[in-house]
Amino acid sequence: MKLSRLSPHIGAEVSGIDLCADLEGETARELRQALCEYQMLVIRAQPLSADQQVKLARVFGEPMPDSHPKFGCADGNRVVALVINDRDNPPDINVWHTDTTFKDPPAGVCVLHCVDTPPGGGGNTIWASMTAAYEALSEPMKRFLEPLTAYHQLPLDGRPPELIATVMGKEIAAIHPVIRWIPEIEKPSLFVNRIYTQRIEGLTAAESEAVLQGLFAVSESPDRQVRLSWNAGDTVIWDNRSTQHYAVADYWPKTRVMHRVAVKGESVIPYSSQQRATV
Repeated sequence: MKLSRLSPHIGAEVSGIDLCADLEGETARELRQALCEYQMLVIRAQPLSADQQVKLARVFGEPMPDSHPKFGCADGNRVVALVINDRDNPPDINVWHTDTTFKDPPAGVCVLHCVDTPPGGGGNTIWASMTAAYEALSEPMKRFLEPLTAYHQLPLDGRPPELIATVMGKEIAAIHPVIRWIPEIEKPSLFVNRIYTQRIEGLTAAESEAVLQGLFAVSESPDRQVRLSWNAGDTVIWDNRSTQHYAVADYWPKTRVMHRVAVKGESVIPYSSQQRATV
């Protein structure tokens, strides 16, 4: 297996690996280690069935049941979400975010497979490193944020919470540390995002808004990003604990089709002065 770095802070292209083969033992260990180091991995030009994508995701943990609210699951597999954007279904995730932070625990790893790309190009995805974003903060800001928690909620879009939580059977809100600790890499990571983070607990509304807008600006800086141009058959694996991503919507109203698998994560560990002493 060969790894080629894509940017200084995040991303590597993986070659010399067959995703349709048995990914066990040393190969699985190397993939997990590479994800810890690079946070985002891309494997080019290997078409996968839904079952093969799930098999790949299992290298990183237990896939979570996942279905698109409109299109459901891919090939009847209940853990592979079918994501179609076209003229009748405009993209709505062209905002920086980390997946499922309104859940406790959120997804730990995500595996996205490209089925069809828009004619004429476009539809890139951008990832940003949140460990690098944390490091970009001043020391006084790091210490201010360490004890804080934030409230994350699924956007309601005018729908009553009871409809989403009860009728749709979805968890809609969770509280997580603003700075989380990732034990495998022994690093802290900024853990707020523009879609789901509603407020910082314990601050006034004005204070919370000011702090969040500042953190979003740091999170979304192009200085700590990698941008991927998709081709059909490409697969990306990313550490959802330590990254954010943005799906560029420049291709609409043309069609883009993806299959997504989310792997269950662990409860979010707060970063503390005790961990600070070890890094």
